[in-house]
Amino acid sequence: MMTGVLLSQIGRDDERAFRQLYNQYHQKIYAIGFYLTRSRTVAEDIVQDVFLKIWNKRADLPEVRHFEGWLKVIVKNHALNVLEKAAKERFTCKAQFEQACDGLADAQLVPKLEQKEINYLIQKAIDRLPAQQKKAYLLNKQEGFKVAEIAQIMDLSIHTVKNHLKAASASIIAFCKRNIELIITAILLLKK
Repeated sequence: MMTGVLLSQIGRDDERAFRQLYNQYHQKIYAIGFYLTRSRTVAEDIVQDVFLKIWNKRADLPEVRHFEGWLKVIVKNHALNVLEKAAKERFTCKAQFEQACDGLADAQLVPKLEQKEINYLIQKAIDRLPAQQKKAYLLNKQEGFKVAEIAQIMDLSIHTVKNHLKAASASIIAFCKRNIELIITAILLLKK
């Protein structure tokens, strides 16, 4: 079936047409997502998120003239947003530490943050998470399970798993921000 016809049908809330569109394009979206992120898990999340965006914008679909170009832009922008968010999460602890070190009078006593300090702080934060958030976070970050797989394992909806992962990341970042000074003090005491 021609893409224009599918888009018109989807615009009229035709779920069968939406499934056809999914079957036609999900591998292409995955390929672009994987190329940009180099992560299977993230690429699969991008596929889900992009199709959710398509469904939410279904009323506008009949007006789209160059669907493949439009789709590539959405996938690229979403992938870049995901990468930017992940980078911010990953380096928050390190940035906070380095910022705190900049204000110290005797900065040469403070080494650059080593990975073991980051890991220690993050592990302490993970240990403090509520049980469901902790389980979802560990399954995703340490075991490499996708959101859909975690939902099956934990017998939860995909939306709930995403909420657990989001809340866990926010808690970990907040914990790191609150406790960065303790790490600095410990390093300074060990240097003396």
